[in-house]
Amino acid sequence: MIDISNKQLPLKIIFWGYHFSGHETYLQLRKSLVFKVVGLVLPSNREHETITTMQKDAEGAGIPVFRPDKLSDEKFVNQLAALKADLHFVDSYSKLIPKKIIDITGIGFNLHPGLLPQYRGAHVLNWVLVNGEKESGLSLHILTDKFDEGPVIAYAKTEITLTDTAASLDKKLIKKIPELINSLEQQIKSGKIEFQDQEGESHHWPARTPKDGEILNTDTAMQAHNKVRAVSYPWNGAFINKDGKKIVIWESFPTERTSDGSGFIKKDSELFYIGSDKKLLQIRSINQIGSEDYKPLTGEAMLKELKMN
Repeated sequence: MIDISNKQLPLKIIFWGYHFSGHETYLQLRKSLVFKVVGLVLPSNREHETITTMQKDAEGAGIPVFRPDKLSDEKFVNQLAALKADLHFVDSYSKLIPKKIIDITGIGFNLHPGLLPQYRGAHVLNWVLVNGEKESGLSLHILTDKFDEGPVIAYAKTEITLTDTAASLDKKLIKKIPELINSLEQQIKSGKIEFQDQEGESHHWPARTPKDGEILNTDTAMQAHNKVRAVSYPWNGAFINKDGKKIVIWESFPTERTSDGSGFIKKDSELFYIGSDKKLLQIRSINQIGSEDYKPLTGEAMLKELKMN
């Protein structure tokens, strides 16, 4: 338990983050009566539309904006200390925040897009789909100088369906942010913040690369489907190498139908992929072969592209 009964509201916070989730959290904190954003730290090693949006909002409100290359820079550390903030709040920042900076306020919170401790690490939004999980969620936890290891204040869970992609799951999680912020606000108003140690088996997931999206001939139909939805647009897309060509699949759906053979098959004017378990995975959209741009094809155009019409 953290006793903050001696703190005056609103609590002054330094916000760290970007991307759609970070932007939503920042907006929730900006309109809060319990928190007051007094500093914004954006990543220097990332580019995203929300970075410009957040910077403009902060500058318009007179909030100092920082984008340091090195968090150890003494000038930057002194600038943060001069803000006399009560706490740090992190959502989707790209670097590990060192203890020296955490100690400026003595306390911080991190909003993680996965259920801890089972989904620590990078790209967990994608990993939960690759692994075929039925549930995911947000974890609000105490900020430490180790990734995703602090005690948990609250969870907000959401169901994962077979049609969810990384993009749709991201939207589901973002909709849960106000719920967590409100829960934290109620605790702060009571003068104390309750938390619990992370329970269960922990796993630290590594960063994914485009090559991880390759569908292998050892993958079952469901495993192939999970790869497809885990990295569907705007990610790079799951792919199959066929006759020296890379076929990117944007949308699929598992069926209980079976067939002998391997690879792609046409049945009843529809395209399927035969998994290692001989179950058929319906292929609903592929990209134009050879194009590096997003050019999805469906139906007859998709079959024609594969010369299966």
